[in-house]
Amino acid sequence: MPPKQKKGPKPNRPQRPAVEEDLDALLAAFTAKASTKPPPPPPVAAGPPAPPAPAVPATLFPPSATVVWTCAFCYTATGDRPRTACGSCHKRMYCSERCRAADWEPGPGQGHRTWCPLACGEEHVDWEVRPVAEGKGLGLVAKTPFARGARIMVERLLRLSDVRPPAGRPEVLQAVQALMPAGAPVETKFQLNKLGGDDPDDPDGGGVCVRMSRANHQCGANAYHTLVHDVKLLLARVPIAAGEEICIEYRPFLDPSRRPDLEQDRRILEGKWGVVCPGDCQCRRADLLADWQRMWELDTAIMEQGRMGRTGDAFAKVKALLRLHDRHQSAHVSYIRTLYDGVSMAVTTRKLLPEAKRLAAEAYGMALAAYGPDSPDTRKYERLRSNIASHPNYLTLGGS
Repeated sequence: MPPKQKKGPKPNRPQRPAVEEDLDALLAAFTAKASTKPPPPPPVAAGPPAPPAPAVPATLFPPSATVVWTCAFCYTATGDRPRTACGSCHKRMYCSERCRAADWEPGPGQGHRTWCPLACGEEHVDWEVRPVAEGKGLGLVAKTPFARGARIMVERLLRLSDVRPPAGRPEVLQAVQALMPAGAPVETKFQLNKLGGDDPDDPDGGGVCVRMSRANHQCGANAYHTLVHDVKLLLARVPIAAGEEICIEYRPFLDPSRRPDLEQDRRILEGKWGVVCPGDCQCRRADLLADWQRMWELDTAIMEQGRMGRTGDAFAKVKALLRLHDRHQSAHVSYIRTLYDGVSMAVTTRKLLPEAKRLAAEAYGMALAAYGPDSPDTRKYERLRSNIASHPNYLTLGGS
């Protein structure tokens, strides 16, 4: 009788990139690491590695001469009326004590109790919505510098049910109606301004944010958004200077979970949003496209080889993909996802357990710095960091 074949580890990849004492230290360490120029990465394919993407000269905007304050909870313009500030951070402004109290707890507001101590940017203090360029209309502009990984904005996600009668509040509906395109039905505004899935009522992230949805598109953008609990976080992917426009990607670029199809992406960008990538856009660089193709191939091979029990080969590809993440300063979402894949492979054999523990600790530190201590992802990686044996793949291929 032939010997039984050992089964490969379960992929167990999370759907979303899902203590207080060491938050400042970890955030400082991550920021310092990001600001230090790394040595050239080793090649991951035949031939010399592609050079890092050069910094795109940014147009710097002066601060707006006119500041229109709006309530952080209900979006109502406060005008000349006295404003009520958060008593702790003194940056988040409200039109009334009632709105401040409603925004403090999770639910209809941001849940400011969670985010207040975590150094988040606020309107008119750290960023503003203002005209940016002809043909682009309004956009987000930084008023203070942001380090890589900094929380630019934390904003609740609005579903269609939040603006439709009878549950929807009129002031929230009015704020959504101010989004582009002018005069369009609210359903159209949701479709063109949503941040997340195709369905605006999708619990996995589809919906709009009154302020964050003002961000314009740029391939290789300097910021990205992710969902934590019921709020959207806007995080700096690279350092952002004061006066620089804050952009996001309407179609993800250099995302290893997506097979590159730039022709389709450009058709969608132009057809849906009227965005035409210029001739010098990063998406037109052959070296970046080659790296994106390589990232997708590595990401796909990691899970395929893991299922076959070839964890050594899969783990080597994890390390190659992490080098590409470093080269292109990938968003935390993609980086943490690859770190978790590495843990899932390395934890299967005793020989790679030290690597599994190292990657789990790195994923925890990155999640803590980006999402805060109360995020489900942060808690998951904290458990793995403390007890690597809690992973479902622990030593599934034996003690070798």
